[in-house]
Amino acid sequence: MSARTAWKLCSANAWWSSFGKKRGNNGKKPGPPVHDDPLATVDEQGVTRHEFIADHPNQVWLSDITPQA
Repeated sequence: MSARTAWKLCSANAWWSSFGKKRGNNGKKPGPPVHDDPLATVDEQGVTRHEFIADHPNQVWLSDITPQA
């Protein structure tokens, strides 16, 4: 089977690989966060960091969304 035939079948059934082609970032830098993050700070190098410091109880809550294997 040719690659084009495989692409047509997959496209028609909305099947996409989770191991897609790596794409370059074309020199683009990531922008600001798309949501308000009260814990985020930007350091001198422009890297976003988080400070998990709370003055009172129930101000900062953390969770883990890692899927279980």
